[in-house]
Amino acid sequence: QALMDAGGTGAPAGSGGGASCCGEAGGGARDGCGGGGGCRTGAGVSRETGGGGAGGGMPTAPAAASGGAGGPLAGPDGGSRDVTASVDDTSRRRPGGEVAAGRPVRNPCVRCCSRRAALRRPKTGAKVCKECFFGLFEAEVHETIVREGLFRRGDRVAIAASGGKDSTVLAHVMTLLNKRHDYGLDLFLLSVDEGITGYRDDSLETVKRNKQQYGVPLEIVSYAELYGWTMDDIVKEIGLRNNCTFCGVFRRQALDRGAWRRRADKMCTG
Repeated sequence: QALMDAGGTGAPAGSGGGASCCGEAGGGARDGCGGGGGCRTGAGVSRETGGGGAGGGMPTAPAAASGGAGGPLAGPDGGSRDVTASVDDTSRRRPGGEVAAGRPVRNPCVRCCSRRAALRRPKTGAKVCKECFFGLFEAEVHETIVREGLFRRGDRVAIAASGGKDSTVLAHVMTLLNKRHDYGLDLFLLSVDEGITGYRDDSLETVKRNKQQYGVPLEIVSYAELYGWTMDDIVKEIGLRNNCTFCGVFRRQALDRGAWRRRADKMCTG
């Protein structure tokens, strides 16, 4: 019996008996699904379809997404990029590295059928492996940027970076996609030092490592510099009650001032 995607989008074209599988929910069935313990990848592998034509001044060079809505994403070489990574039956490997040797993979990824699923996507309910999840996430971010025309070539973009997991992922995906699709953006990290002893000190060290890792400039603005107060000073005056009200207002204004200082056109937060 064919293993269908969690969204129930219909039977895969050409599916047969055995333990075959098909595409991710919402992405349609994959062509070329066969029986006998797995999918035939290669020509039958589905491609992640991408957003519409470049809007709002986004580059329409070969590296940008081509065509209208539903068109394939473009790779760095101008060709359409398969975000699922083609894997043939003879090279399938289990998570530990051993060759599957034609045997069906237990709890397989519904995108590639060759690796064990690592998570279930909340958005679609589909079970995917780590590698396919990364590809899907990057493709969806790129599609949104192009479809909504979020940037123009030459924009200076501040990436608000706290050193936490969300802003670190944001910094990673923005620098990755800017290079992969040649957005032509001038990116830099922007951090705020609230002056909280034992808290912000450590996270700023993470941001400094991100600066080296992603090769982008870093601008740090501090409450002490901007307002003459640190959060530790404010807590000494007002106590712990309602101190987050002060911090939230100050941080937003500090990000605005830091972006203005570096003449940023736009800011990304995450």
